[in-house]
Amino acid sequence: MTLPSRFWISIGGFLSAAAIAIVAIVQAFPDPAPTLQFNLTTHNQHPMTERELVGRPTLLFLGFTACPHVCPTTLARLSRALESLDAQSRNVNVLFVTVDPHTDTPERMARYLKQFHQQIIGLSGPDRSLQQLYSRLRAYVKKLPGTTQGFNHSAYLYVFDADGTLSGHLSGSSSVETLSAQIQQLLSHHEETLHARLEYYPD
Repeated sequence: MTLPSRFWISIGGFLSAAAIAIVAIVQAFPDPAPTLQFNLTTHNQHPMTERELVGRPTLLFLGFTACPHVCPTTLARLSRALESLDAQSRNVNVLFVTVDPHTDTPERMARYLKQFHQQIIGLSGPDRSLQQLYSRLRAYVKKLPGTTQGFNHSAYLYVFDADGTLSGHLSGSSSVETLSAQIQQLLSHHEETLHARLEYYPD
């Protein structure tokens, strides 16, 4: 049987203590896998590029501030998962990238993000710059006809390694407990990789 060029594989793992199934959704990416590249503006009105994120894994979520349900629900779950990690939450970058740059100015995003975890960085910018990022992510973003603030868009949490390479996706509809466990797993993998590199390249 010939598989399509883009297909999905579910990889399951378990935390025996909490009896929580950890499911990471991994895509069959082309070789090399896409990397995170952008030049946008944060909700605090500071310019940001992917270079500022190197050294820590990154979660990226697409959405828009006028979204009635999916975006705020996902961000709320993600915020609670980050809160459960306490100080560990500082070891992961979390980006909320708008799909509605004409409405989502940095000022509007700053007001919107006050209700979520402080680790979440809002990003907006010129439509061309955002379209380039969507293309790199192979994201689906489409404005709904007949509406001024309606969009269909990919609702995954994109997962990037510490070097900015796209490694997979997490489901935005996962429970707080599952998201927390998945982020912990991501951070543990990062620490193991970092230690392995230090052992391979001793002083």
